[in-house]
Amino acid sequence: MNSEKLGGNRVGMKTEEQREREREAKQRERERDLARKMKMGGAALALTASIIVGAALSNSKKASEIMNNEERAKNVKKIEHVSGIVFHDTANVRQEPYVDNLEPNQSATVEIEDGSVTVDYDGDAYYYKNENDPNGGWYGFEADELAKELLENDYITKFEANDIRNDDITGDGYVWLNENNVSVETENE
Repeated sequence: MNSEKLGGNRVGMKTEEQREREREAKQRERERDLARKMKMGGAALALTASIIVGAALSNSKKASEIMNNEERAKNVKKIEHVSGIVFHDTANVRQEPYVDNLEPNQSATVEIEDGSVTVDYDGDAYYYKNENDPNGGWYGFEADELAKELLENDYITKFEANDIRNDDITGDGYVWLNENNVSVETENE
């Protein structure tokens, strides 16, 4: 038999050792390529995260600025002689009329299971709409009065009522509910 057929080394044929070195070299190259891609991906991920956080901070800041300057006076409408708040769905009571994911501003959750429920409310309310807010408009209610009515009807806990009332100390004394979940009834209706 010929030595070529028995696995002898021909010119141009690679030895097992050469093939192993080539496999190792290819593996090292794949690992280097993967490391480069991971670095680029990590940098892209960090950049994306910083953009998202920056945008969220910017939106939160804009919303806070709007609520603390003359924009509120221009965009808020007073609703006089409100006699009831109609809850169409579960609603979050918020300290300001926007959703803040970085510094949550939620004071309580009013759970409504079936249909709609009307809660008595005696006083004035406000309606605020920021055209840039994807959540739509907001109704503002006097914190102490709303907390009292919701607690009397067992829609919130004492802890939540105190958290709502706390807006008298830390905020402007008004809390906000999204128009998608509530509407108001006035004495004229």
